Amino acid sequence: GVYGLLRFFTLMFNYEPAYTNTIILVLAGLTMFVGVLGAAAQKDFRTILTYHISSQVGYMIMGIGIFTVASIAGTIFYITHHIIVKSCLFLCGGLAEKLTGRQNIEEMGGLASVSPLGAILFMLVALSLAGFPPLSGFCAKFLLVKAGFEAGGFLNYTIVAVSLVVSLLTLYSMMKIWQGAYWGKVKSLQRVSYKGMIPSVIFLALLCLIMGLYPEPFIHLSTATAEQLMNPSIYISAVLG
Repeated sequence: GVYGLLRFFTLMFNYEPAYTNTIILVLAGLTMFVGVLGAAAQKDFRTILTYHISSQVGYMIMGIGIFTVASIAGTIFYITHHIIVKSCLFLCGGLAEKLTGRQNIEEMGGLASVSPLGAILFMLVALSLAGFPPLSGFCAKFLLVKAGFEAGGFLNYTIVAVSLVVSLLTLYSMMKIWQGAYWGKVKSLQRVSYKGMIPSVIFLALLCLIMGLYPEPFIHLSTATAEQLMNPSIYISAVLG
């Protein structure tokens, strides 16, 4: 869906950006804020993560609303980061449910002692989602925030402020999962084999770490893509000759 917006608003709906992009920025702010409030209010592991998908989409369309090469590059980087991180978090949620037989984080507890590696991996990607350095989420949010400041204007400054507040609320909801599911005493435990699930989580967590520690090639590719998207003549020539 975000890819579709990228193509339409750079190729077709680019004649009145001051009008359309204002609407997009307002929707972006509402999306990220309402989504994170929904996540903060939930107690089901996977439901919290699902609400965060809505919230994080707000960050992606924020870049479209700012509508510069830098912000579009930030959106592309953010999409890539989010696919990796959210997939990893859902795998962590599946691992937690397999071990406890529960979905409500208040009925879990103690997973850090049951699966220390799984707990470390969850914390790593949870902090990335919140935007902590040196993880991929920090680079993604930094690109968008920097683009917002560079573009200037009251609305761009406002959306940057909203994005920073939402990052704090994202951290709160992730720590709520940590405290409920991973910390404290074990409340429910199933004796099942879970080792086969760990390699996939490790692989995705490593990708998240690599994108944060070595972001240059990813930023370069995102910027090159954004430059092409912001120049419709390239696409028109490629299709029509």
